[in-house]
Amino acid sequence: MTRWLAIAALVVAVAVGLCSTRPAPRAGIAPQVTQAHAAIAELTTGDLLVLAVDFDPASVPELGPFVRLTLDIALMRGARVITVSLTPHGAMLAERFLREALASRKATYGRDAINLGFLEGRSAAVHLTGIPLQRMASRDHAGNALGDLPLAAEVSRLADAASFVVAASGAPGAFEWLLQGQGRFARKLVIATTSIDGPQLAAFHASGQISGLVAGARDVAAFADIAANDPRLRGDSDAVGHLRELAAQMRAQRWAHLALVLCLVAGQGLTLWRGRKKGAT
Repeated sequence: MTRWLAIAALVVAVAVGLCSTRPAPRAGIAPQVTQAHAAIAELTTGDLLVLAVDFDPASVPELGPFVRLTLDIALMRGARVITVSLTPHGAMLAERFLREALASRKATYGRDAINLGFLEGRSAAVHLTGIPLQRMASRDHAGNALGDLPLAAEVSRLADAASFVVAASGAPGAFEWLLQGQGRFARKLVIATTSIDGPQLAAFHASGQISGLVAGARDVAAFADIAANDPRLRGDSDAVGHLRELAAQMRAQRWAHLALVLCLVAGQGLTLWRGRKKGAT
């Protein structure tokens, strides 16, 4: 009986939590999400944004939309973007998202954005952002010589970027960029992570070490909705339409999560019922 009550309580708690989600810039949105959007949307023409993509394909549904939103916002604001990764699969995902964003914005690779790719060394690789870019890497992820890319000639070192944004799950990832880089270079840092890793980073946001924190699909949905309604981003109707589409997709995920939980609960209930029936016979 106790297990059935626990299952019922879980269903009610998840349903109420998911259905009450309001991913819009209104009361109830976590301040760290609004701060994350502000740190990216305040970029201006010529600013440099360094985007670290450090999650695997399993986290794409949760963090992929955030990366696309960040790229879209930065390019819409006229900022230049350089992506890096502490993992090989992160570098591949960064290449995919960057190429998609450049195509949708009709921007040029090498002039408006570069994917430096995989930086070997985990924590030690973060320190490379403090040295001259031409010493840090000689080629980008695709094998192009940095000397042939106009943006590379304009950047002294990554640590001089206006903002760092890290989208990460697991390790290496957010903690490497936070503990090895933020204090050393005192840069503005925004972190997006999964709902599982979010609570571990909340204390760093509370202490001011993180400028903005987006944790899980619910926060990404709120981030997307704030971006879609930001008057600074309304100059391009196609881009705003894309932002709103992403916001709608993220809002829909709460129903998918609810359906998943209900299926798990139904399976557990069926197992208990069959066990009781077998015990009765």
